[in-house]
Amino acid sequence: MKPKSFCDINIQENTSPYTIGGKNSIQRIGDLFSLLGSNPEQNIRIIIQQACEVLNCTCSLYNRLDDENASLICWAGYNLPPGFPPQDS
Repeated sequence: MKPKSFCDINIQENTSPYTIGGKNSIQRIGDLFSLLGSNPEQNIRIIIQQACEVLNCTCSLYNRLDDENASLICWAGYNLPPGFPPQDS
């Protein structure tokens, strides 16, 4: 067997860099857009949840800066650990 160099590429049948969870990226994006509505806050929650599931993450969050209090706020999160502080101190 010939040793592999850093240039060797192993391509498996029926795989694509654009496939996640059995669906291609375009299908996943289409599915996501079909879930969105006219409420921007709810849309952010949907995007956070879907991102966590598509990327197979433990949790996901959307942070915003609170200029008034000079702090970071977790504005939306999905599957956050119990007791996760919504604002830094």
